[in-house]
Amino acid sequence: MLYSKILAFCVLYSNVAAFTLQPAKTSSVALRSTSETQSTEIAMFPDDLPLQRIEGGETLRTFKMPIESERCQMVFKTMGRPLRCRVEMWLGPQRKTHMMDMDIQDGQVAPFRACLKFKKGDSAGAQVLTIRNMGTPEFPLLAGVVAVTPEKSKEFEKITNKVWQMGPPTHVQGGTTVRSFPVADNVEAIQLLVSSKRVSGKSVKMDIEVLQGANYVKQRFDLQVGGGCQPYHAIIATPGQGVTIRMISKNVFEFPYEVSVVPYSVSDTVARVAGRIGSDLTANTFNDQAFNRRAPPPATDNGLNTYTFGSRRQWKSDRDGKKWWEP
Repeated sequence: MLYSKILAFCVLYSNVAAFTLQPAKTSSVALRSTSETQSTEIAMFPDDLPLQRIEGGETLRTFKMPIESERCQMVFKTMGRPLRCRVEMWLGPQRKTHMMDMDIQDGQVAPFRACLKFKKGDSAGAQVLTIRNMGTPEFPLLAGVVAVTPEKSKEFEKITNKVWQMGPPTHVQGGTTVRSFPVADNVEAIQLLVSSKRVSGKSVKMDIEVLQGANYVKQRFDLQVGGGCQPYHAIIATPGQGVTIRMISKNVFEFPYEVSVVPYSVSDTVARVAGRIGSDLTANTFNDQAFNRRAPPPATDNGLNTYTFGSRRQWKSDRDGKKWWEP
């Protein structure tokens, strides 16, 4: 009899607990720094960041950075749908240190990745990253944001400096200056670095377009980078053939800046195109030791014509029109 009463009481207590109201979940996320014990490999742009679904219709998600953190890793993609979102970094309620508006035709084919630098939190508090899905309610997006520990941030700074050395920066003057960077067909993604510390030290405002063909814009980015977020380092996917990166400056004429565009991932399945980023003809664009992948020469050397470009590469072609580069 006593056992039956105890059993009835336990069942009644479990039913009551099942209807207890739980605290409502909010869209604000306080990020934790990644642990050094999780992975010993320094991956600046990982593909396996934990993703969160953000619905369309201007849904807002916020990420509070740890006060000791100076960088965060970001990735944005969709499930084959257009990707339209706005990313902002706020220090306090009124000061915005970074803004990026992205409009990508297919977020699955061309995901966007970046490693954003920012200043540590001060008396105004920790910095807050906001992501707003600017697409329609039918088009959700997947976003991943992870704060970086101070130790890894130093390693990422070394990697960024190496990329600056690989591709000498291109000077961009203000006043709607346009710079174009043709991309080789075998380059699947490029690294973009933007900084004004060596020329003006001011904020950078620019439009970045990924063109395919004559003037077909497949990706468009509206970038604003404050001095504390420089150099800005991002990965832009360049799938397909005949891709060109076009940059339009929105700074005033007195505020120049520098950009660097170098290959990030290169495929061996497509032959290189001379004169484009990632091809051997751009000898002063990057250190091609990591991208020294060229098509094999033909079986015979009959009728070869050799033309020398500088002192590093030789352009060769045969009677059939096949061309390749050799040291």
